[in-house]
Amino acid sequence: MSDYQSEQDNHLTEIEFINNLDEKVYIYWINYKGNEKHYKDLKPGKSYTVETYASHPWIIYDDDDKELGVIVATEVRQVVEINYHGLEIHDEILSLSDEHKVKIQFTNDTGRPIDIYWVDYEGEEEHFDSIDIDESYKVTTYATHPWVFRLKETNEVITFVVASIEKKQKYRIILFEEDDDDANKSAKDTPSKPKPSPMPKPAAITQPEPEPEPAPEPEPEPVYLDEPAVPRRPSVQLPEKCPRCMAPVLSDEVTWVDDTTATCSYCGGALRGE
Repeated sequence: MSDYQSEQDNHLTEIEFINNLDEKVYIYWINYKGNEKHYKDLKPGKSYTVETYASHPWIIYDDDDKELGVIVATEVRQVVEINYHGLEIHDEILSLSDEHKVKIQFTNDTGRPIDIYWVDYEGEEEHFDSIDIDESYKVTTYATHPWVFRLKETNEVITFVVASIEKKQKYRIILFEEDDDDANKSAKDTPSKPKPSPMPKPAAITQPEPEPEPAPEPEPEPVYLDEPAVPRRPSVQLPEKCPRCMAPVLSDEVTWVDDTTATCSYCGGALRGE
């Protein structure tokens, strides 16, 4: 079992692997239990893009089963170049998908007027609006879409937010003064943000605030069966990919729960046939 394991699954993202070696490499996803699941044999000079979630680790091996490195997905798209001396990782801040529509509210708690920019599919910033002090701005957007915040008076980047797959989201945009004990406190007590190469180090940190809603009905826990009491070979058609981890679904490898439901062999998520 690996020292790493997948945790959250609310920030959809991508990783592109590029094999710069003269030999084949082997890419594995590390699941929620810390187990490695094989995903791809990547030939020399080839690339492979996988849809994943922030916090999910991926490990790479060479032909001799030697570990070449581990990459943990972040909220922004990453390009991973696989070299003999290790992995080179590049962040790309851009919109990836328009599959999951979400609503976000940004509140300006910086004490200064700020400008808000959407980052398009090519990584270009498009100015959307300005937010005055203590005011809020609501926007309908999509999961994976980044939003950049700049001080109106200087155009300095404060921070950025990448929309998650949650239907409703709230963020407070905060400007911290990096001095004395406050800087240490903010770095310790608030979540860190990725530091993309195209932008300077963020001078502020965004803190998501959950939208107050009635508690949803609890989802049924996935069923894990090591050995089904009765082998099942239902005739229903399962989805080609697991909706939770996006792994390929093979009907002879899944664990059948009943005549219409199976569990993913990679993450244990429920698969429903038609």
